Amino acid sequence: MRDSRLNPLRERDGHETPDVINAPVGSEVDVTSVALHLNSREINAITIAGEPFGERRARVLELIGEIEARMDASPRGHDLEPLLHEAQAALRMIEEQERDESGRQPS
Repeated sequence: MRDSRLNPLRERDGHETPDVINAPVGSEVDVTSVALHLNSREINAITIAGEPFGERRARVLELIGEIEARMDASPRGHDLEPLLHEAQAALRMIEEQERDESGRQPS
């Protein structure tokens, strides 16, 4: 068995997998383990998707909650502020589109 402090891979079930617990800080394995699998394109895709407004709003609110939690959990959380602002802007757009759409429909 390899010493995971020297090699950030761990053998599990006959396969080598990243040892995210003992990976050196800043190593590729460490960065991958804490990476937020979210980017501007994904936020934009949710914003313009053809799903109902409620579903899109819920997805963006979930993303905002995740980003805020990660910001609170890390001393470098402020690095995620631009993404948070983008998600908040997407939420405002969805809500504005929903208001515009409901204003066009007959009562």
